[in-house]
Amino acid sequence: MASTVQFNQRVVRDDDGAHHAAGMVMIVLGVALVVIGALMLVYLGMTVVDILKDPDDIRLVSLILERTQTEGQAFFGQIGEFSVTFTIGEPLRTMIFVLVLLWILLALLRIVTSIVGAGRDLVTAGRQR
Repeated sequence: MASTVQFNQRVVRDDDGAHHAAGMVMIVLGVALVVIGALMLVYLGMTVVDILKDPDDIRLVSLILERTQTEGQAFFGQIGEFSVTFTIGEPLRTMIFVLVLLWILLALLRIVTSIVGAGRDLVTAGRQR
């Protein structure tokens, strides 16, 4: 003997418009998040362009460059009779700085895209209500 279970779903709508108001609030918040995320992306892009044009004009970049100045030897020591010296030149220091800066920018980009994605999801959910 086979048995079946059936679920009936009904859409309940409030007569006072609360259902519609909640959807509109979600849409407004979603659009606000998308706009804020887009503005943050524009600002992030302008900052990257400014860093590429003249890094000394950006206070944070100039501060990091001042603090990471190396004066000759980075690591040195002695193994038996041999003296070992490792120095970091300007190209290697710049490459490390660029890699760290790229890592930070990618993290910021992920945050901003998450904000835009949340806004998009809110707009979608608000339209379905």
